Amino acid sequence: MNTTIIPSASSDDMQFNYAAFWMRFWALTIDNALLIFVMVIFSLLFGIFSGVMHLVAWPFSFFSFEWDGGYGYTGVFKMTVICWLYFALMESSGWQATLGKRMLGICVVTEAGERISFKRATIRFFAKGLSAFIFFLGFIMALFTARSQALHDMIAETLVIRR
Repeated sequence: MNTTIIPSASSDDMQFNYAAFWMRFWALTIDNALLIFVMVIFSLLFGIFSGVMHLVAWPFSFFSFEWDGGYGYTGVFKMTVICWLYFALMESSGWQATLGKRMLGICVVTEAGERISFKRATIRFFAKGLSAFIFFLGFIMALFTARSQALHDMIAETLVIRR
């Protein structure tokens, strides 16, 4: 079910109340702090579990039996999947926002003002990597574009607006 956010002007003009750069910045900061907290807790829990399992598996180490404590490439992959699912599921949900965005009263919509799909939210998430890769200029673009769109918003054809 797609819900539509009603624009602040007539539907002919489609004028939205775009979220300011700093609102988006603080929402992302809140989301990142939350994700870091959750990942630290899980790393501690699974790190302890991994350490215990390593001690249990020690006598069998000649079989090259190793336990990955969630570090290295495997850890980066796990963190990427967790972040992707968090952002994509939350932004494509009925809330249309992550917890940080919701706290600041902003949400993500299509350029037509509709709820974004999981596919579009996924494209938006991975396009953030490009926005960050070029010295975060993709994010800073939101300061200078007419609709406060960052590079990843342009790629995914989304808007971040005030509710």
